[in-house]
Amino acid sequence: PGTHAPAFGNGETLTPGVYDIGGAGSVAGTLYLDGGYDPNAVFIMKFRGAFTAGAGSNIVLLNGAKAANGYWIAQGAISVGANSVIEGTLLA
Repeated sequence: PGTHAPAFGNGETLTPGVYDIGGAGSVAGTLYLDGGYDPNAVFIMKFRGAFTAGAGSNIVLLNGAKAANGYWIAQGAISVGANSVIEGTLLA
């Protein structure tokens, strides 16, 4: 983890950690959050701008990842497209 490109998803798998995006960001398609069987695994995605989940995007929790331990933090507006499944807490 660390810095990440502004676009997430399209079959990508993330491991626990903090992902820092230098501006606005988005998720499209399917994004997997893999908890690695750690019940305390935490995922933090920090956007220094808006965050958009495209229509039909899907966040899938794997191997013990919990929605309660996922955070999407935007320093701007958050938009979630139609038919999207977002796991975690959204903070704008």
